[in-house]
Amino acid sequence: MANEEKSSGNDVFSCVAEVPPDAIFAIKNGYKACGAKDKVNLGIGAYRDGDGKPYILKVVRQAEEYLVSRYNYTGDDDDKKVTKEYQGIPGDKKFVQLSQRLMLEPETLRKGDKEPTYKRIADGSMAGVQSLSGTGALRVLFAFIKNTLAKTNPNLRVFMSDPTWGNHKKIIRDAGLAPNGEMKDINTYPYIDTKTKTKLDFDGMI
Repeated sequence: MANEEKSSGNDVFSCVAEVPPDAIFAIKNGYKACGAKDKVNLGIGAYRDGDGKPYILKVVRQAEEYLVSRYNYTGDDDDKKVTKEYQGIPGDKKFVQLSQRLMLEPETLRKGDKEPTYKRIADGSMAGVQSLSGTGALRVLFAFIKNTLAKTNPNLRVFMSDPTWGNHKKIIRDAGLAPNGEMKDINTYPYIDTKTKTKLDFDGMI
């Protein structure tokens, strides 16, 4: 707007403090700004081609093409229909079940079995919900723990791997599950072998 006035600092957002830049994305921005020809971005885990450019897996492209092709489906098979209707609160039930099968019985998916054989999936005793990304899933999980399990067990403790992503501590703290509200007091368990730096420390983790 031409007549827009500068904030006097007394508006409703003046209490919002600016957070420091995210370290991982700072590396990404530094990589972009760097003029060196022989540079490699080791900040964010993503597939790259030989020239360091983003690489989309063929299977991802095929899945997207398949999804788009189903928009024009007019038959009676609900599994082949794609709509923009709201899903239930837990998300797309079929997607959730297929995700469970992908983790626990991938061989049946490869064979083309339509129904799960893993008992806890087949009888519906395994719970699952659809969420937005891994970080979003953790936020939903910790909110669930705080609002249910932690209410009946005040001594409940959450453990996270060491090392882990820096934002995981913040998610646990903001969900109200960090002891004394302090990220430094969150319980951890070993994850990477401190000697090799590459192998899983299975004995320490268990």
